[in-house]
Amino acid sequence: MATRFLVLEAGIPKMRNAEAVIEPVYSEDYDVTETITAGTPISLPNAGTFNGIELKVSLNGLLMTTPGDYIPIGSSAPYSQISFTFDLVSGDSVLFRKDRADEDMVYNAQLDLTENINAGVSVSLPNGEQYNSSELQIFLNGAQLEYADDYIYVGVSAPRSQVQFLFDLYSGDTLVFRKDRDFT
Repeated sequence: MATRFLVLEAGIPKMRNAEAVIEPVYSEDYDVTETITAGTPISLPNAGTFNGIELKVSLNGLLMTTPGDYIPIGSSAPYSQISFTFDLVSGDSVLFRKDRADEDMVYNAQLDLTENINAGVSVSLPNGEQYNSSELQIFLNGAQLEYADDYIYVGVSAPRSQVQFLFDLYSGDTLVFRKDRDFT
């Protein structure tokens, strides 16, 4: 059983696994000092580069998604710039981060909800993807969700392809499903 500890996220106490606390491969802040209009290229600080889904971009503490919130700039990887799909204003703070575990990420899919989903209704992962329990990460509107607190697995045994949320989801919500490489 994994070692667990309590952390505060935006003032809300959450339980986390100790394995989740890993020194990042890359972690750089970018403080916006003047308005940056949508589509303007932003270079990653300190000559940072990324190949695709391993980059996590947070704006004012909320995880951004691609292509909904930002897009990589360039014809092929490695990329060194992104552009946001909306304006940034003075005082915004952007965090660019690559975690060691993200080097093994193999699945990253976004689901933009067009209708409400009631708590307890099974939701299939996009593209028919399947997962083994501990490898799945789910984000709702940029906030990481926790198994058993926010959602449960559907199915008696792995691999699974659906989850159930323990609260209602609404039209306009964005879900992001991420999965690490399965080494079993």
